[in-house]
Amino acid sequence: MSTIQGWNFTTRAHEQARVASLGNWRTTLRLNKEEDKNSRTNGLVGVVVGAIVATASVLFLTRWHPQAPELWVVVIAMGLVGVGVILVFARELVHRYRTGIRGMLLTHVYDAGVIFERTLGGVFTVPFADAKIRYVTWDEGNDERHREQLWVTLRDGTVRAVETWTDDECRQLSRLATSLQLDEIPQTIEPIRSANQPELL
Repeated sequence: MSTIQGWNFTTRAHEQARVASLGNWRTTLRLNKEEDKNSRTNGLVGVVVGAIVATASVLFLTRWHPQAPELWVVVIAMGLVGVGVILVFARELVHRYRTGIRGMLLTHVYDAGVIFERTLGGVFTVPFADAKIRYVTWDEGNDERHREQLWVTLRDGTVRAVETWTDDECRQLSRLATSLQLDEIPQTIEPIRSANQPELL
């Protein structure tokens, strides 16, 4: 299991581990890397594309004043589509920010528990003694890959997930699962809809 150079533990994680009596630090991993990159890129691209479409529609109507009513309807509709795209992707970016999905996701493994930390967001302490962690996989049928996630039940009862995209991330998650006292082979479950999947850590 590889550790991040220079990231053995942060001050916040160390303090949380001390308070929860998690024992000695063992390793730190960076997770959700590909998912974070994809979400951030898709969100920014979506906002930019929506802004371009909406701006082009406004400029067309104010500069060229098309005479055909049908063309007005089409251009206005395109403008509304652009605004809609902006709202959808901007809402997702704001939602991720408000739920603490900011910065890198670091996973600090200790003798008696694990701490999930967003470097610009929240810190979640999960002692092994009362941990509810599932390592699951399912086949969506419309994707080239099986979905593999780590589901973690936090102290407030909410379930959050660690996502994988690449083969390397799947191998890393498998190694992490064993260090969290789970099987290295994920439990196969029935496909679930995106709306029913746990919020990402």
